[in-house]
Amino acid sequence: MRPVCLPALFVFGLLATACDSAPGPEGSDFNLIVAVGDTLREARVRVPAGLTASQPAHLLIALHGSNDTGPNFKAGSKLDEAGTDDMIIAYPTAAKGNWAEGCNCNIADRLQIDDLGFMSALIDSISTVYNISRERTYAMGFSQGGLFAYRLGCVMGRDFTAVAAVSAPMSKPLSESCSPGTAASVLTLHGREDRVLPWTGSDNGAWSLLSAPETTLFWSHALQCDRPATEETVTSGDARLKSTRYQGCRGGTRVTLLEMPEGEHAWYTRDPDGRDLVMDFFLRR
Repeated sequence: MRPVCLPALFVFGLLATACDSAPGPEGSDFNLIVAVGDTLREARVRVPAGLTASQPAHLLIALHGSNDTGPNFKAGSKLDEAGTDDMIIAYPTAAKGNWAEGCNCNIADRLQIDDLGFMSALIDSISTVYNISRERTYAMGFSQGGLFAYRLGCVMGRDFTAVAAVSAPMSKPLSESCSPGTAASVLTLHGREDRVLPWTGSDNGAWSLLSAPETTLFWSHALQCDRPATEETVTSGDARLKSTRYQGCRGGTRVTLLEMPEGEHAWYTRDPDGRDLVMDFFLRR
């Protein structure tokens, strides 16, 4: 790893004047540290080989699950393998092991951790060097990271063109406060046998969850989608999934539920390959 301006890490915000070039070498991984108020937050970032500062690029923010880290999720998710040769992928780390998902139920919410500000700072820092636009910026999350991805769809649609949640329905408290301004497309990829964040939802006070179908129905109403939904079977490897898809949504957005009949609480890399399914949704392949 070749440092651009500081050994091993690159700081934006507090030490912006220390760097006058790209936040990391092309075709490598680097640590990006941004200032959010008085707090320094960190993400691991992958820049594809050959990507230049002027070339139009996609940006994906990948959100880990509970009590994980960005670098660990990067290693385990293998998202780098699914990304395109013009896609930068940022793997941020939650401050307290969990994201402030908007439920007022976990430590990040109770401590008012500014994870929304963190996402904005990440986008701004990378976009100052690379040719990123809102139409090419996405967020996806696994498990508790998926719960937070829905919050980004609620309040940061101006920054993301699409968000995706894997093995995560939407929290009921968030659904009660969610009123999207600028619309972002929404994908839910969920297994019916999930026992951690159940497909059927849950009723547990501030920790309550919508079911996966209720989550998709919520977004179809919030984004004023055309009806009825289109239902079809899609394949990924040897897996067959049920797709429920709403189109004609506000701002040209889409809302999709991909149902895995025997899927458990997992990040899927084969049969089905969740990475490819998410990328297909983002890139409209």
